[in-house]
Amino acid sequence: MGYTRTSHQTYNLMMHKLLILSRDGLQYRTLIEKAVLPDLIFESTLSPEIDIVFGEPNLIKDALASLPDLIWVQANWAGVEPLLDPRLRRDYILTNARGVFGGLMSEYVFSYLLAHERRIFERAHAQVSKQWDSSTTGTLRGKTIGLLGVGAWVSGSRAGWNWGLSITGPSRSLLEAGLLGSPESFSWGAVMLIGIPLGSWASARLRGPMAWRSPA
Repeated sequence: MGYTRTSHQTYNLMMHKLLILSRDGLQYRTLIEKAVLPDLIFESTLSPEIDIVFGEPNLIKDALASLPDLIWVQANWAGVEPLLDPRLRRDYILTNARGVFGGLMSEYVFSYLLAHERRIFERAHAQVSKQWDSSTTGTLRGKTIGLLGVGAWVSGSRAGWNWGLSITGPSRSLLEAGLLGSPESFSWGAVMLIGIPLGSWASARLRGPMAWRSPA
């Protein structure tokens, strides 16, 4: 994702000034310093000469008006919604951290799936309480995972297959039912996928006048 600069703004190869706007700013600075970038100067406060900003979109949003020389914003989130407000300027390059968190999120999800099926938390509580828990536990093998969001198919499906799980996606089942004439493919996940925009519309209507608007 990127924004083009206006014609009177040019990119030069002089020294660049970087401002890090993040709650973990010191850690990020340490990592960047290890790269030994000779043309980069770190700034700790807002100044008009700063042309590169790295950090959290919600913090960067409030600083945009004070950065007239801004060339590039690198968000440390995958999502950059705070910076997509149509009222904000867009005369800079915007990049995000898409693809960085996929593997970590897969591990996070599977850790909780295992904890749920194997009743890890209940067993730990019973152990602390010195109670014998003789109940049986489940297993992931043979279960089905539903993925909401087409982008999750690639990373999620491979991780699931390694555990003996089958994968189903609401978007896929909706397409199969509608385009291929396979009503048996229609799932509760597809119902939820349809219900998200309908529920949003109903909620907005109850609050007063509303209008559909595409993202800027």
